[in-house]
Amino acid sequence: MIPEDIRELMALQAGSVGRARSRDATAQLARLGVAEGAQLSVFFAEFKAGGILARLGADELLDPCQPTPQLAGATDFATEVYDLTGGFVALTSGEGEGFVLYELVSGGVYDVGVEEFVALEAGHLSPRWESFFEYLRWYLNPLGGDEDADSDQSSRRSSRGGASTG
Repeated sequence: MIPEDIRELMALQAGSVGRARSRDATAQLARLGVAEGAQLSVFFAEFKAGGILARLGADELLDPCQPTPQLAGATDFATEVYDLTGGFVALTSGEGEGFVLYELVSGGVYDVGVEEFVALEAGHLSPRWESFFEYLRWYLNPLGGDEDADSDQSSRRSSRGGASTG
């Protein structure tokens, strides 16, 4: 179930964000290994990423199926070019050699540079957001209570080397 605060943030969007064909999104996500009841699947069954106006400086959230399977394309790119192994879905394109990644097992969301993939896969990094809904609260709310609210993702990656270590 999508939390009410996220529904309210989506209702504030100026663009058309409702998804007409939820089966298309859930089928694409299932191909990537995302469970049907996972937060990522629940959100994309109802909403599409195109049309979302996100916080300034945030990397664009990709869509599982509109206009193309963008999440699969970005995940394949991270796998083929940067050797990311299974267990993650790329939520962003990887521009600037960094990705926002959704972990299939925990549901955590990581903001990492490609140079951190080995540490990520070895379990040495902590997620920046503990859940996809937590990430969405940050992504959709330009005044959200994030410690990095005034900095964009690419400058955080370059200044701290990606995600926090744990």
